[in-house]
Amino acid sequence: MVAEPSPPDERAIDVESVEDSVAEFLERVSRTGADVVVRRNGVPLVVIAPLLPPVDTDTPVAWEQDDALLRGVSAEFADVPLDELERRVAESVGNARRRRRERGGSQSGRSAAP
Repeated sequence: MVAEPSPPDERAIDVESVEDSVAEFLERVSRTGADVVVRRNGVPLVVIAPLLPPVDTDTPVAWEQDDALLRGVSAEFADVPLDELERRVAESVGNARRRRRERGGSQSGRSAAP
């Protein structure tokens, strides 16, 4: 049985578009939380679906959760001087960036700190 071409759909994309930028395509699927049908010449090939639902960071609940997390972290380091925390954070970020470069990873379009 030969698959018939399907009508256009806003949640469908042609395979050539996916080939052009796989990383951006997968990021969009993950960010939006929507399944996307990949087609070739209008014929559905596969459905790409996010592993987890998108995280809505712009809700009062998300803000409360972030605030609670930051307060908990602050409480754990209450006895450490701020300049020491800043030094250790900068050192940790530098180490993480170094390991990423050693593995050949990218910054996902973000510019690296000097």
